[in-house]
Amino acid sequence: VLQQFARLLEANTRESDICWRYGGEEMAIVLPETPLQEAALLANKLCATIRQHVFRGTSEQDLSVTSSI
Repeated sequence: VLQQFARLLEANTRESDICWRYGGEEMAIVLPETPLQEAALLANKLCATIRQHVFRGTSEQDLSVTSSI
């Protein structure tokens, strides 16, 4: 699930943005030269994208994941 989550982050951020995992389930994104309002829009978009995505578990079961940003 974490790998799928990371791929979603990378697919929905710019090439100049930096995404990384810094804890168990904690992720961080650095958005260089991004105004606060644009960062907030991206945060909302990512939450919706993650909520709507069907994640696959290790036994190929469908999983639902949410996030808070």
